[in-house]
This record gives sequence, C-alpha cells and structure tokens, in this order.
Amino acid sequence: MRFGSPIITHKIPTKPWNGVVVVGEFPNREEDRTGQYLSGYRGVLLRELLQTAKIDPDACYFTYVFNVCPPFEDGGAFFENKSTSTGVPFESKVMPPQHEGHLTRLKVFLSSLPASPKIIITLGKIALWALTGYTKISQYRGTFLQTVHGNVLPTYSAEYIMKVWDDYPIVVADLLKATSKPPVFENREIWIAPLYTDLLDFERLYIDKCESIAFDIETWLLRKVVNQICSISISPSPHLSLVVPFVDFTKPDWSYWPRDVEVQVWKWLKRILSSQKTKIAQNGIYDIVWLARYGVFVRGQYDDTIVMHHALQPEMPKSLDFMASLYLNERAWKQQTKTNKVKKDG
Repeated sequence: MRFGSPIITHKIPTKPWNGVVVVGEFPNREEDRTGQYLSGYRGVLLRELLQTAKIDPDACYFTYVFNVCPPFEDGGAFFENKSTSTGVPFESKVMPPQHEGHLTRLKVFLSSLPASPKIIITLGKIALWALTGYTKISQYRGTFLQTVHGNVLPTYSAEYIMKVWDDYPIVVADLLKATSKPPVFENREIWIAPLYTDLLDFERLYIDKCESIAFDIETWLLRKVVNQICSISISPSPHLSLVVPFVDFTKPDWSYWPRDVEVQVWKWLKRILSSQKTKIAQNGIYDIVWLARYGVFVRGQYDDTIVMHHALQPEMPKSLDFMASLYLNERAWKQQTKTNKVKKDG
C-alpha cells in the first residue's frame, strides 16, 4: 500500500513557546504535497479552533503520530487485522511492525523538548491511543490523562469537525482547558460494600458536619419484570462518598442486605435525605420520584446540576460524563478508580 512522502517531523513555534504541544493523527493531502503543517482545509480549521480557544497556534509545537499521508486520508490504512498480522493492538486491529517507528519518533520528540510540556493536545482517537493506549475518544475527550511526557488533553480532530459541525463548540470547550488552571489529580475516598454499622459511622463522622449532600440512585430492570433501585450514593463533600447497594447477584435472593437489616437501611436513608441540609442531584426529578416510592422523601433546598447546565449551555449534551468533562479540571472519573482510596468491609 502506497503512503505519501514523510513531511517534517514537527513544527516548532515561531513565537515563545506557550507550553502546548498539538499531536495530530497524520498529514492531509495538502500538507503531504507542500510539506507544511497547518496547510489545507484541515489546517485552516485547526488554526481557527485554537485561536477561538485563545491558544496562539504560532506559539505551539505541532507533530503527528504518523508523518506520512495514508491513501484517501484514511487512518485505518496504518492498521491490519489481528488474524493476518502482529503488532501493537489498536481496537480490533493491530499496527504492524513496519509502522512502529512512527510511535518511537513521536515519543523521542516529546522527550526532547526543552521542558516538560504543560499540555499535550491530542486530536482524534489515533493520537489518543499513541500516548495513552486508549481509543474511546468520546469517553476521554475534555479530560486530562497523565503520561510520562506530560498531561494529555484529548479532543476530536479537525477532520471530524468537518463532518460533524455540531461538535465545533465541544472542541473549543476542550481546548479552553489548555489555557485555564493546571489540571488537578486528587484522590477520593469511596466507601463500598458497607455494613450497617458503616452507615452509622459515616453519618457520625461526615454527614452530621456537612452543609450539603449530593445523592444519586441507580435503577436496574431485574428478571425483565421488576425495575428497582439497585444502589444509592451519598456524598457530603467533593472528596468523599458512600455507596449503599441493594442488589448482590452472588446471593440466592440477589439481595445485598438481610431483610431485617434492609428495613433499617431504608430508615437510615430516609433520615439522611429528609433532613433540611441542601441536596444536590443530577436529573433529580427522576431520583426523587423513585425514592418516594420507597417512602424516602427528599427535603431541604434542592440544586440540580443538569438544570443548571442546561441554563448555561442549552446547546450542549446533558449526560453526567459530558458535564464532568466540561466543568471539571481533572481526569475522567473512570480513571480515578485506579488511585482512589477504597474502604471495603464484609
């Protein structure tokens, strides 16, 4: 398969470096023809996206994972089926050995910079994969990932935006994080698999002293017949939470608690959520209706993050993971489980 000619390995800033490195997936046809970064329709759009986010393109380093243009500008050309080739895994395929030099070149370049990059912006899932091993760009975009080369901030590529123009403001919102406060990587303490005595301890140690309580429920369709609450999370602070489960598939009756203890647990939840402390929820009208079915009535001043988000950004998606990527200056919460302190009893 014929690939384009290699272009220069990277583009250096023409102004004092702002600490940002932009890593794309591969050159487009115009860049392949001219040997110049940020040329062609995609380069013009990328420059516009960066400038809209208050990032000066002339103060950034630019490079690509692959510095050759694939046929038809199709990144899939760098990968082969696992059944016919060996190499570095990429989703259901592999990158064959003949392309591994591109990854080596990229990592050597990042290591050779005069100082550790403040932010490495990766454009598209191939660039995300090259530095982190992850490929689910929709899951990780807008969140920070720590690597040996610096803090990686993934977002969609300019080529993707040309196809899905509605996501233009999402990319701008992601890029704005590169110019905001430095990312934070804080540990959180999560109590899971509690005993009833743990609930009482949690209340005494933390809930009694807090001013507001965030809560969230999870519901499952069990046995295709009964839809019920399977767990409830309570958080008295940004760094601490308690998960109260009700379903345990390892037990014959699928119930986490003995029946008499579960009654006490629901009374405990009723006491906590019926207090006059401020309550915080995400799409809380759903949770409140469900809790009322169990005799738990949420009282006190009530704040709803999805309502506040919709008032601020009515054109943006409303899912909790998207909101977290937009408003939080840290890694995706799916990555936080690797460093969280976890309390587990029983």
